[in-house]
Formats: sequence, C-alpha cells, structure tokens
Amino acid sequence: SHLKQIYLPENAIAIPNDHGTSPGFYMKINRALVMSMPGVPFEMKHMFEQYILKMIKKLYPQPNIYRYDLKFARLPESDMDDFIRSQQFDSVNIILNAMSGELAVRLSSTDKVAAESVKEKIIEQFRDLFYSEKNESLEEVVSHILEEKKLTLSVVENFTGGYLTKLLSFKNNFSGSLIVNDNDLSLMDKAKDMFGADIIIYPHTIYKNRFKVSIMFADTIETKSGIALSKNYQEYASKITLGYLYQILRKA
Repeated sequence: SHLKQIYLPENAIAIPNDHGTSPGFYMKINRALVMSMPGVPFEMKHMFEQYILKMIKKLYPQPNIYRYDLKFARLPESDMDDFIRSQQFDSVNIILNAMSGELAVRLSSTDKVAAESVKEKIIEQFRDLFYSEKNESLEEVVSHILEEKKLTLSVVENFTGGYLTKLLSFKNNFSGSLIVNDNDLSLMDKAKDMFGADIIIYPHTIYKNRFKVSIMFADTIETKSGIALSKNYQEYASKITLGYLYQILRKA
C-alpha cells in the first residue's frame, strides 16, 4: 500500500511531502498546469504553503498590491462618497463598507505612492472621525485611550438594553453599568456614586429614529443627538455613543 502511494503519472514531477508518505506532483496537460496534493488536510496544507504557493507565484508573477483599511466613527457613507467623487483617485481602488455607526474604507493599488497619498487625503478630510488603520474595533480604540489617560468608564443604558455593556464589559477600565427604563440624567450621578468612574456615558430618550447621548466628564455633562436605524438600532446607537466619546477623549 505504501508503494502504491508513491506511483506518479508519466512525466509528472514529485512535490515533497514533509508530513506523510504520499508525495504530491505537478505536470502539464495540454495548456493546463495540474498540481495534485494528498487529501489529508495536515499534509495538504503544509505542501500547499511550502511548495505549491511558491511555485504558482514564480510561474505567474503578479504585481504587489498595497492595501490600507481605514475606519471612521459616526461618518455617513454618503459624506465619504461625495468627497471621493470630488477627487481624482483613478489609480486607487476604493471600497466603502458602511457598518452600524461606523464606516470602513478599503484602499488598494499597485502604486504605493498613490495609495498612501489617497490615504492621507481621506484621513485629513475626516480627521476628527478617523480612529484606526489597524483593523481595530471602536471599543478597543476607546479602551486604549482610556488606559493611556488613566481614566475609568461606566455606562447608564436605556433603550440599548445592555449592548454598550456587552462591548465594554471585558475592558480593564470599565467600572460597571446601570440598565434602566428611564431618561433621567440624575441616573448618571447615581452611577458615578456607585462605580466611581471618571466618565459616564448614557444613550437615552429615543424617539422614532433619533436619540440623545449624554457624557459626564470633568464635572460637566455634554449632550449630543444621534440617529439609530430601525435595523440593529441597539448596536447602531451604541457605536454612535462610543464615537462621541472617542471625539471627546481625543480632545481631552
């Protein structure tokens, strides 16, 4: 049975199998290049990564693709689309991915200088809302800033029903949350007394698709308004809330 495993078709060239007895092989059949690997996943994956992929790249060289993934908080897709259409970014492919309360912008090009130039122009245009080019989540970035500034955070939630707590609860600087059925801002003082956090955030007072976000920081309360789409409105409003907090932290 071992002998049968090493039989190869005529004119085939063996590919080493570092994790088994059955080699792979490659051969030309008419205009096609056929590459065959053993079916055992552990053997096949290693062979593909160590030999097949390198062969393909050598036989069919492709230009380098330079890619950048940018993330923005609270930025409508239409605003970004309008800006991109007003510019001449012809040598760079741009894909917009609207998420709940966020926008991801993916840039790719074979021209590294052009890709970096477009990246810098987009970041500069929306600098206040730009938060990452490292594929981080908004809650991760907010948590990092809180750690850098040695600040703690607590949450009061109403219609978001605990979604903000879900996003933040495993972060080291999260002190606790109150989930309530009320729109009373005095609940922020209650949360501050209970948890002793430096910052309290509170999305509240939703009506149709609009709501308010109150943020208590440095003995002041700042209230903003936001839009919560009917689909996934809890996630959407939670991300909008974190977007406002991110902007305040950047300026603090």
